[in-house]
Amino acid sequence: LVYGISYKSKIGKNKLLLKDKNSTALKTINFNILNKDFKIQKINVNKKYTKPSANNIERIKRDSMKLSQARNIWIDNNPDIDFIWPVDGITTGVFGTKRYYNGVEGNYHNGYDIAAKIGTPIVAPSSGKIILTGDFFYNGKTICLDHGRGLKSIMIHLDEILVNDNDFVKKGPIVGKVGTTGKSTG
Repeated sequence: LVYGISYKSKIGKNKLLLKDKNSTALKTINFNILNKDFKIQKINVNKKYTKPSANNIERIKRDSMKLSQARNIWIDNNPDIDFIWPVDGITTGVFGTKRYYNGVEGNYHNGYDIAAKIGTPIVAPSSGKIILTGDFFYNGKTICLDHGRGLKSIMIHLDEILVNDNDFVKKGPIVGKVGTTGKSTG
């Protein structure tokens, strides 16, 4: 069983109640969360990302709504969790890192960043349905791939998107190319 827990979950004993799509309780899982010290990353970005204009704030709201809707999509199939790396490269960011943008504290990092040369092909890390593509203010060119049962891969800051919404992809085919769009540092 793979399940992500909130960054702000309480340290110590916790319970997870598994429900089906009709909110019927299926199982309770008890688990313990240990204290973790997260890394800190200080990043310099274009000021438009730390002090967005009124027009960009409206765009950010629209983007946020689309991304939120995609996160809430549920595809009722069992995902293949034997993922492959979407691209070979250097790890430049890991989940949970506290980030400071231009000296101002931001949110924790909720992804895994792999740096590679612009234009390097990115492959589907597992099979699934493309539930969202687009060019967003912060994320830049983005692909959201739903593998089933709430497990999703989101590839952001792309140079090119080579799939369309509602496409079904197998593990391994090229879906996009590495880029530095949106709030990216290269």
